[in-house]
Amino acid sequence: NGTYNESPTISGSGVKIVIASKVIVTGVTTLSGSDITLEGGGYSTLFNGGTTGHGIAITGDRNRIQHLTARTTPGGGNAYNAINIAAGSDSNFVEDVKIPGSDQDGISILGRFTRVLNSDIINCDRIGVWENAINAAVGRGLFQGNNVNLNGDDGMIIDGPASRVIANVDTANTGNGFTVENYAVTDNLFVGNIAISNSKYGLRIGGSNAVHTNVHGNIFRNNTLGNYFDGGTTTKFNIAANDTTN
Repeated sequence: NGTYNESPTISGSGVKIVIASKVIVTGVTTLSGSDITLEGGGYSTLFNGGTTGHGIAITGDRNRIQHLTARTTPGGGNAYNAINIAAGSDSNFVEDVKIPGSDQDGISILGRFTRVLNSDIINCDRIGVWENAINAAVGRGLFQGNNVNLNGDDGMIIDGPASRVIANVDTANTGNGFTVENYAVTDNLFVGNIAISNSKYGLRIGGSNAVHTNVHGNIFRNNTLGNYFDGGTTTKFNIAANDTTN
């Protein structure tokens, strides 16, 4: 048990750290190596970047973080994410993580093949989960079973190709529930998701570069601007196979 005002860097390969008790780290925790596992003892294990930096920064490949809480301090106007996956950091894995607030995005992803599973991302100042192709080649991710609610912009943005978005619940976000943006966003799959009571669209597919998005078996209801907007190319959106009735 205890609170540690530290900014540790975990390097090397194949390191496994298991925290069995309540521990709070108030600094930036960086995973700079590969094949590292950082496992908390539940949500009482907290990595809080505060107003210093990201809660957890991943700069290596094939790392896993699970069973913990990560956050930064909302409202400060800083570009600090609860979890930040840097450009070129591929095949990282986030599971069963609680993010109760962030000064920018909940999870910002600039690498490929990222998996985010069974996590709660709420009350972030900007985007809940952003697979962000503005600064890097991303895509081929898996986003499944997450609750992404009450964020200050979109719940989830998918910018890269061939990502799978399955069985997530995005509600009461200030922007869209889900967004497929204007970059190299070909062949993305949306199956079994729920987007309700978002301030813009439930699902927004924007721009002709969003090609071959497949949308099936989702529930989009009671979103302010409309339940879905399709500005993409050759979108596979079967009205009968999605519930869009308010």
